Amino acid sequence: TSPLSPETAGKLGGLLECTSISAGKLSMPLCVWHDSDTIGVVSMVGPTAAQAPSLALQFRDAIEH
Repeated sequence: TSPLSPETAGKLGGLLECTSISAGKLSMPLCVWHDSDTIGVVSMVGPTAAQAPSLALQFRDAIEH
């Protein structure tokens, strides 16, 4: 597991941090966000760690509209 890396939290504000976690030979990006009202965690199979923050923001925007 890598340390959490702060990322831009987008228009909804708060804090977004991402990391990579490993399980055997599988490595998955994982992002967590929180603000005064919500907390969310997204893990992904397939995307790279570099793609994870923007995908996490897309997911967040879709569920917190």
